[in-house]
Amino acid sequence: MIGTVAAIIGTGSFLPQTIRTVRTGSAADLSWLWLGAFLSGLALWSANALLTSNAPLAIANICTVCLLVPILYIKRRGPRTRPARAHTPTDTTGDSDGPYELRQTAGRP
Repeated sequence: MIGTVAAIIGTGSFLPQTIRTVRTGSAADLSWLWLGAFLSGLALWSANALLTSNAPLAIANICTVCLLVPILYIKRRGPRTRPARAHTPTDTTGDSDGPYELRQTAGRP
Protein backbone atom coordinates (compact mmCIF):
# COMPACT_ATOMS: atom_id res chain seq x y z
CA MET A 1 0.00 0.00 0.00
CA ILE A 2 2.77 2.43 0.91
CA GLY A 3 4.61 1.61 -2.33
CA THR A 4 1.48 2.29 -4.39
CA VAL A 5 0.95 5.68 -2.75
CA ALA A 6 4.64 6.53 -3.19
CA ALA A 7 4.48 5.51 -6.86
CA ILE A 8 1.41 7.69 -7.48
CA ILE A 9 2.99 10.70 -5.75
CA GLY A 10 6.36 10.23 -7.46
CA THR A 11 4.90 9.86 -10.93
CA GLY A 12 2.32 12.58 -10.36
CA SER A 13 5.01 15.02 -9.26
CA PHE A 14 6.59 14.78 -12.70
CA LEU A 15 3.38 15.74 -14.52
CA PRO A 16 3.71 19.55 -13.97
CA GLN A 17 7.17 19.56 -15.59
CA THR A 18 5.87 17.70 -18.63
CA ILE A 19 2.90 20.06 -18.96
CA ARG A 20 5.12 23.14 -18.64
CA THR A 21 7.62 21.85 -21.18
CA VAL A 22 4.90 21.01 -23.71
CA ARG A 23 3.15 24.38 -23.20
CA THR A 24 6.31 26.47 -23.53
CA GLY A 25 7.79 24.28 -26.25
CA SER A 26 11.19 24.50 -24.60
CA ALA A 27 13.26 22.17 -22.44
CA ALA A 28 16.28 24.46 -22.41
CA ASP A 29 16.35 24.56 -18.59
CA LEU A 30 16.78 20.78 -18.39
CA SER A 31 20.23 19.35 -18.94
CA TRP A 32 20.92 16.34 -21.12
CA LEU A 33 22.94 14.86 -18.25
CA TRP A 34 19.97 15.01 -15.88
CA LEU A 35 17.54 13.69 -18.50
CA GLY A 36 19.88 10.78 -19.31
CA ALA A 37 20.50 9.95 -15.65
CA PHE A 38 16.80 10.16 -14.85
CA LEU A 39 15.85 7.96 -17.80
CA SER A 40 18.52 5.42 -16.84
CA GLY A 41 17.25 5.33 -13.26
CA LEU A 42 13.68 4.83 -14.46
CA ALA A 43 14.75 2.00 -16.76
CA LEU A 44 16.65 0.26 -13.95
CA TRP A 45 13.77 0.66 -11.48
CA SER A 46 11.36 -0.66 -14.11
CA ALA A 47 13.57 -3.69 -14.74
CA ASN A 48 13.90 -4.32 -11.00
CA ALA A 49 10.14 -4.02 -10.54
CA LEU A 50 9.43 -6.43 -13.37
CA LEU A 51 11.99 -8.95 -12.08
CA THR A 52 10.54 -8.81 -8.56
CA SER A 53 6.91 -8.80 -9.77
CA ASN A 54 6.23 -5.39 -8.21
CA ALA A 55 3.44 -4.20 -10.50
CA PRO A 56 2.79 -0.76 -8.88
CA LEU A 57 6.47 0.16 -9.12
CA ALA A 58 6.74 -1.09 -12.70
CA ILE A 59 3.61 0.80 -13.77
CA ALA A 60 4.72 4.00 -12.04
CA ASN A 61 8.15 3.96 -13.67
CA ILE A 62 6.78 3.12 -17.11
CA CYS A 63 4.25 5.97 -16.77
CA THR A 64 7.05 8.34 -15.76
CA VAL A 65 9.06 7.27 -18.81
CA CYS A 66 5.97 8.10 -20.91
CA LEU A 67 5.89 11.56 -19.30
CA LEU A 68 9.60 11.97 -20.09
CA VAL A 69 9.28 11.12 -23.80
CA PRO A 70 7.70 14.47 -24.85
CA ILE A 71 10.37 16.33 -22.89
CA LEU A 72 13.14 14.40 -24.63
CA TYR A 73 11.51 15.10 -27.99
CA ILE A 74 11.22 18.84 -27.27
CA LYS A 75 14.79 18.96 -25.92
CA ARG A 76 16.12 17.30 -29.08
CA ARG A 77 14.00 19.45 -31.39
CA GLY A 78 15.07 22.67 -29.72
CA PRO A 79 12.96 25.66 -28.71
CA ARG A 80 9.80 26.19 -30.67
CA THR A 81 9.90 29.27 -32.84
CA ARG A 82 6.72 30.97 -33.84
CA PRO A 83 6.33 31.69 -37.56
CA ALA A 84 6.19 35.32 -38.58
CA ARG A 85 2.65 36.58 -38.91
CA ALA A 86 1.67 37.62 -42.40
CA HIS A 87 0.46 41.21 -42.77
CA THR A 88 -3.11 41.10 -43.94
CA PRO A 89 -4.57 44.57 -44.39
CA THR A 90 -8.18 45.08 -43.39
CA ASP A 91 -8.74 47.71 -46.07
CA THR A 92 -7.84 46.64 -49.60
CA THR A 93 -8.34 50.13 -51.07
CA GLY A 94 -4.90 51.24 -50.06
CA ASP A 95 -6.25 53.83 -47.62
CA SER A 96 -5.21 51.84 -44.57
CA ASP A 97 -2.16 50.33 -42.96
CA GLY A 98 -4.21 47.27 -42.11
CA PRO A 99 -4.50 46.26 -38.47
CA TYR A 100 -1.68 48.64 -37.58
CA GLU A 101 -3.51 51.75 -38.76
CA LEU A 102 -3.52 54.61 -36.29
CA ARG A 103 -7.06 55.80 -35.88
CA GLN A 104 -7.93 59.34 -34.89
CA THR A 105 -10.60 59.98 -32.33
CA ALA A 106 -13.32 62.54 -32.99
CA GLY A 107 -12.21 66.07 -32.18
CA ARG A 108 -8.48 65.27 -32.12
CA PRO A 109 -6.11 65.96 -34.98
